[in-house]
Amino acid sequence: RLNAAPHGAVLNDRARSLVGAQAHATSVFVDGMGEVKLADTVWRARSETPIDAQTPVEVVGVDGTTLIVRPRQASGV
Repeated sequence: RLNAAPHGAVLNDRARSLVGAQAHATSVFVDGMGEVKLADTVWRARSETPIDAQTPVEVVGVDGTTLIVRPRQASGV
């Protein structure tokens, strides 16, 4: 048998790779929870900042299968 990583380790690596990714909110966040679309996948997301639908966001962390996001800062303005 090859030295396969435990299933959780693979998921953790994938989750870590999402940090810094840019997405957009697909719903208004209610009580800090909402959904974001990243590439072709809609994820459950959490934010400490109020977020409206269609707001560009950045992934700043991952908690299980929930992305932790914040509104993306406007650049160059």
